[in-house]
Amino acid sequence: MALQASIRQAVRHGPRVFSPFLGFTAGSLDPGDRSGYFKERYERMQLYSTIAPADYERRNYAKDVNQYTDVLYNLNNANRPFLLRDVYDDMILDGIQPHSDTFVPLLVGCMKGSRLQDAFYFYDEMKCMGYVPDDLAFNCLVATCGRCRQQRRAFQVVEEMKDFNLRPKMKTLTALLGACGAAGMPKEAAGVVQRITESGLTLNKYCYAALIAAEKNQLLKRGDPFEKIIEILNQARSWSSNELFGGDRERTENVDEIDEYIYCLPTIDFVRGRGNLVDRKLTVYHAALCACADLKSTAALRIVVEMLKQDGYQPDIFCVAQILRCHIACKEFGVAMKALTGYLNSGRPTRSELFAILILEAMRGFSVDGMDMAKKLLQEMLKKGLPLVNKFHGDLLELASQEPGGDYSVANLLFDLMQKRKVSLPRRIVDSYLRGLQRRDVPEGDPRMTQVREFLNRRTPGRVERPPRRQLEGGERGPKQLES
Repeated sequence: MALQASIRQAVRHGPRVFSPFLGFTAGSLDPGDRSGYFKERYERMQLYSTIAPADYERRNYAKDVNQYTDVLYNLNNANRPFLLRDVYDDMILDGIQPHSDTFVPLLVGCMKGSRLQDAFYFYDEMKCMGYVPDDLAFNCLVATCGRCRQQRRAFQVVEEMKDFNLRPKMKTLTALLGACGAAGMPKEAAGVVQRITESGLTLNKYCYAALIAAEKNQLLKRGDPFEKIIEILNQARSWSSNELFGGDRERTENVDEIDEYIYCLPTIDFVRGRGNLVDRKLTVYHAALCACADLKSTAALRIVVEMLKQDGYQPDIFCVAQILRCHIACKEFGVAMKALTGYLNSGRPTRSELFAILILEAMRGFSVDGMDMAKKLLQEMLKKGLPLVNKFHGDLLELASQEPGGDYSVANLLFDLMQKRKVSLPRRIVDSYLRGLQRRDVPEGDPRMTQVREFLNRRTPGRVERPPRRQLEGGERGPKQLES
């Protein structure tokens, strides 16, 4: 066991080196010592692979490259990208050579989890093994750079495609445009648009959405940004309706989730892989309405909504969420509640994500009216029996716990709901809730205070929230077990 642990510790330090004859090695070596080191490492790996076969079979969660690939896909579906590197290390330690398809879930998972360092690590591993990255790999790398605000690196990735005799296609350039939009770089985005037109390609709805995002997110805004946003929206509307608002792809297509991340669309967290939740034809309007809500402009909101009606479209649930969020951001709580009541009475589908977005926006600033509206929305959501997604639950409780004054009722409702649903939240959120209770001089005998203490006592003091790497000593748990 000590030998296994030492091998794993040695493997995880230093750059990885691959040899076609001796397999996997690790560490930085002098040229004169490499042959002896490779031989010793190979012998130790052989010993590791033959030690305690019965115990190894009991603990191992995958036996071949196909099973490991399935584990990687399962981790992506469970939204646990922080375990991808662990599974990859386990696969290498087992002496299993990854094939090119193995890197697909690795790069996609890094893109979804915004793990830039891991993404380029797997990219380097592909090149070390002699695999040529395909268009999907470069698309994921560009999108990961965009989500991590590393736009210059995204341009470098596109230039590196020439080394593999690959020409950037429309999806890659759109991903690059989305990266510029996420960083608020309209000048660079205009350069990408020029590159698209020079390649004989035409802009699509994702390109226009990225251009709107670039205008919205730029730090140094000159004049009214909505003048340019409305101009871009008019350009999109003047385009062929079949090209812009139609398309051959169905809304329920599985690849749409990957496309959302590649294009840096604003509906990523709202949809969460459910392609039929929003209308993809309204992608440009999604970006425009998000800009209205983020920049707090009801005047621009009325213009965009009127344009949406003129085109003969009915706002989907995401559009409704952004319209209501804009009113809440502008402190028009009465208008927002009236519009929400009308939507709920219309019989259209209702999702917990709609309430979560509105509650989160209402709590910003911790105004009395805003916190009162957040409480009403939370009670209405509980009345309808809508399940609150764990991610939104944690975000809401973390923000509500920072309320400086007030009766702390919203945070208490969220914490009670967490206890009822037995949701395990990160330690930092529970610590924030505890500090809020302590600011209000809640006695130690209070039921909520007792529950918080018990919750924190179950956690190791000072524990990092990222799950630890799989241990080789007794009682280990593999990624499949962690999913449950």
